Amino acid sequence: MPSSFFVSCPDTVQAPADGEQVREDFRLAMRRMAAAVAIVTCRKGDEWLGITATSMTSLSMDPPSLLICVNRSASIRAALEPDAAFTANLLERRHKPVSDAFGGRAMGKERFSFGHWGTCERGVPMLRDAIAAIQCKVDREVEYGTHTIVIGRVLNTCLSDEMNPLVYVNGNYQ
Repeated sequence: MPSSFFVSCPDTVQAPADGEQVREDFRLAMRRMAAAVAIVTCRKGDEWLGITATSMTSLSMDPPSLLICVNRSASIRAALEPDAAFTANLLERRHKPVSDAFGGRAMGKERFSFGHWGTCERGVPMLRDAIAAIQCKVDREVEYGTHTIVIGRVLNTCLSDEMNPLVYVNGNYQ
């Protein structure tokens, strides 16, 4: 096989790279991992909050639970307190403008002018035409590095017939 099919790693064990090099190499490695794109939403009082998230996965089927990682500096972080309700809205390919808006191209409530939004029974914003809208309550939180790992207990799931998820890999949507 051509050598381009192999991972570029030395054959012998070397001393660990410095911290900055490890971070950069790890960042480049994570760009190679495709991730589904979701908008995580919640509310604090009358204010709707939301962020684009790619660091999300199912955690357990019993009890049904979801794990999301939220940067501590994100505006939504303070609202994701124990027992708070949130929704993980899984995006379809046509939702790229929604993802961009929640990823920083729009701020505050202006983000919700992108997409067709309603609310679920707990008053949390829900993207009406999402592939799936997974409604949760915060069960646990773990602080780690720059992020908070939020474990959500699934309360309800709304599904559409769409099956063309928006995926993010190497800095681009697929």
